[in-house]
Amino acid sequence: MRVARALLALIVICAATVSVLILAIGPPGVELGSLWHSKAPESLNLTQAVTQRYIHPDVWSHVLLPILLAPAFAVSSAIAILALLLWLLLWRRRQSN
Repeated sequence: MRVARALLALIVICAATVSVLILAIGPPGVELGSLWHSKAPESLNLTQAVTQRYIHPDVWSHVLLPILLAPAFAVSSAIAILALLLWLLLWRRRQSN
């Protein structure tokens, strides 16, 4: 449990930092896919190929593509909030024991 809480805390800190950096430096409303493509297009193409070939083409089309078309700030903020909620649940569970 300690490792899970530490990992979640690290995810919260990293995702919140990315959100702040996107707001401070990047253009507002930039899509996650555009940001990823501008920094590392090869890894984006590889992710698409691996997902479509080894997982399922619909996972790319119906799950990952909508996430990539969302604003990068919203995605990183959502990750931070979800990780924080999970961390709080683990912390609360520890307190009740």
